[in-house]
Amino acid sequence: MYENEMMEIKNKQVMKSNGFGLIQKHEKEIFRSFITDEDGLYKVWHLGIPDTSTEGWQVAIEGGVDGTLTLTLKDLQELEQTTVMSFQECAGSPVFPDIPQRRVGNIVWEGVRLRDVLLQVGVGNNIKFIHSSGVDHGDFNGQHYESYDKDLPLEMALNDNVLLALKINGEPLSNSRGGPVRLIVPGYYGTNSTKWLNRLALAETRHNGDFTTRYYNDREVIDGAEVLTPVWEIKPNSLLVFPENGMHLPKEKQTLWGWAWGFHPISKVEVSLNAGLTWQDAEIESRDENSWQRFSFEWEPHVIGEFHIVIRASDREGNVQPLLGKRNQVYRSIIFVS
Repeated sequence: MYENEMMEIKNKQVMKSNGFGLIQKHEKEIFRSFITDEDGLYKVWHLGIPDTSTEGWQVAIEGGVDGTLTLTLKDLQELEQTTVMSFQECAGSPVFPDIPQRRVGNIVWEGVRLRDVLLQVGVGNNIKFIHSSGVDHGDFNGQHYESYDKDLPLEMALNDNVLLALKINGEPLSNSRGGPVRLIVPGYYGTNSTKWLNRLALAETRHNGDFTTRYYNDREVIDGAEVLTPVWEIKPNSLLVFPENGMHLPKEKQTLWGWAWGFHPISKVEVSLNAGLTWQDAEIESRDENSWQRFSFEWEPHVIGEFHIVIRASDREGNVQPLLGKRNQVYRSIIFVS
């Protein structure tokens, strides 16, 4: 019965657009607030934007001990609601994964804990992963896909902060934001937070679709063999809000500041004023829930000229931003003192 119902709903999902798309604003004002304005947060989609409606929306949870559970939007709204503040970062292009993007914001999400829903259907001892699918369908990189499919390790899916989100910054999720229901996985790259969510499945193995096998796996050669690491946990990253790249500053005391974030709390931020030759520690604020963390550095230049600033963040597990060649490589900018 559910399959027929969902096929009827899917047939109604006319696509507003087809293929990959991105909206990203670059004004530094976006980053000046602790909570990012919804309009300032990047938007990205792989297969297009479906023309969704809240009427008749359902999310099916399949593979549970007690069978399939189908929840309407009204059902989800009537369950206990949880608010989670978290940074959200895009992993960048899955075709060119090592090109830094720093599409990021700090958001307040509201919805139903995924854990609560999974416990309703019963999680078998053999379950290791949770698959998620959206109703979007279309072309990506020359290939057609009937849905956008991702997966999470069960341990992460049971985290209290993982949500079936219905709201962003207190407002219902818009169609272009992945509403009416999307998955939110704080600390994981945005690609794992499936938009236009209509299906979850409890599984023993990872999903075998392209977006979990061909794309969104970091590849490196270790001892002559290729090792794949899923693009799940967000690695330490940072950006400088002030001064902006290319800015001219007077030769007087300045407070450099910005944000740092990662799956694990950031424990150290270093600043270099000479392109990485020497480093000094910045002050860093503690993490609030899953938020990004503000850092600041007091500097009084004693000479005019060009300064190459580099920002490097480290987390409490010892992971450090690399200098080059990765999506989370150190942040660099050039400023002028006159």
